[in-house]
Amino acid sequence: MLRKCSTLIFHSNGMRLLYAEAFAELAIAKVIKHRPFSQWQKKLGVPQAETLLSVYDAEERDKIRRVSGAVQTVAKYTFWESMCLVQALAASNMLKRRGYPSTFYLATARNEDGNLEAHAWLRSGTIFVTGGELRSQFTPAVTYALEGEQRRSSNVSSPKCIG
Repeated sequence: MLRKCSTLIFHSNGMRLLYAEAFAELAIAKVIKHRPFSQWQKKLGVPQAETLLSVYDAEERDKIRRVSGAVQTVAKYTFWESMCLVQALAASNMLKRRGYPSTFYLATARNEDGNLEAHAWLRSGTIFVTGGELRSQFTPAVTYALEGEQRRSSNVSSPKCIG
């Protein structure tokens, strides 16, 4: 366990802060997950909508991938189970704070025994932030489009419509 924790500790201050933010967001998402869905679904965004498949520049892609990496890395070390739904909720909040729109997917599939399984993933532009590697095995049941908060950078345009 100590070696695993060193993975998180021996990074730049910026990455440590990002890991701390991811840890806090994963904890909040875990608590939210245990509340009735009707109480928190509105925070996911506009139902049955998707954000645009925006193509980001290299700097923006790097920022989104750092959020993705932080959430997925820290999820391995939480004291609670941080599966796909928790990761997607956490990453969604982190991206919104940075001004990036995202689409939250809730999907289902039948396993070999015929039982229903669920999966969640998050996409921002053309980047699958969390859970995207399994998306081909599931059929989306509902999507939620969430616009990011206004970005501070004036040279970057953010999609304004949900389409």
